[in-house]
Amino acid sequence: MNMKFNKVGKAVLTVGVVVFSIGLTTTSTASAKETVKSVTSHLAKVTTFKVGKKSAAVYSTASLNHKEGTLKSFGSKVKAYHISQINRNGKKTIYYQIKTGKKSGWVWQGYLVKNKQPDKSIIKAPNNQKTETGKFSESVIDAQLLKLVNQQRAKIGVRPVTVNSKLFDKVTTVRAHQLIKNYSHFDAHNHFIAADLAQKNKINYSKLSENIAKNNFNDDNISLANAIFYKYFYDDAASNWGHKKNILDSKVDKAAFATININGTVYNVMNFYGTHHAR
Repeated sequence: MNMKFNKVGKAVLTVGVVVFSIGLTTTSTASAKETVKSVTSHLAKVTTFKVGKKSAAVYSTASLNHKEGTLKSFGSKVKAYHISQINRNGKKTIYYQIKTGKKSGWVWQGYLVKNKQPDKSIIKAPNNQKTETGKFSESVIDAQLLKLVNQQRAKIGVRPVTVNSKLFDKVTTVRAHQLIKNYSHFDAHNHFIAADLAQKNKINYSKLSENIAKNNFNDDNISLANAIFYKYFYDDAASNWGHKKNILDSKVDKAAFATININGTVYNVMNFYGTHHAR
């Protein structure tokens, strides 16, 4: 969603929100041609499969909005960590999240050799505990998000954003912890919280925006950062939430990213702001 905000003249605020989880969360995306709904959970046991069709498409998320590549780049064997029951235009099917090294993605079960239709005992709710794939690291996740943001900005000729430490300390980190009890951009009085924090801490801006997301930490840090970014950037194509617009906005030049892990639930905040000289 987008909104205008007057601040000693004219300042524009834009906000975006996405809720998703590698747990029992229903994710819906829609386009003019198809509707995809998915319920995703982690596998009770990591499963190894042989690659069947090397030319098969691999997607970034279970929403199937963005193709990551093909199975050819994953080698001859892959490990599956998560499973998603997907309803695509009324047809039910199964996709697995697979991984080889640092590469991961979602692929249809039929492209994996000796893959059987899972029974209900395989699909379980997440236990909110990290898996053996790695220890949570905010610095790794935030650095990867900055990299992905600036890669997309470079593609359209927009200057990169640089991290502002004051914004990180006084606004973005505070916002990440606030999401635990209030998963919203606004307080009880419908005030844009990030704007109030920025003004309180004398952060001058001509434009301020925010993206928020949450997930379960059941994967390694790079894969988690990629999943957060892909939800913001690619799933936004079927909505008017404003995430992609915030990321690519040529009128912002500063940013801060904060990601916290509370008993296995990960909260992410992206704040962007522009100064009067930003282009």
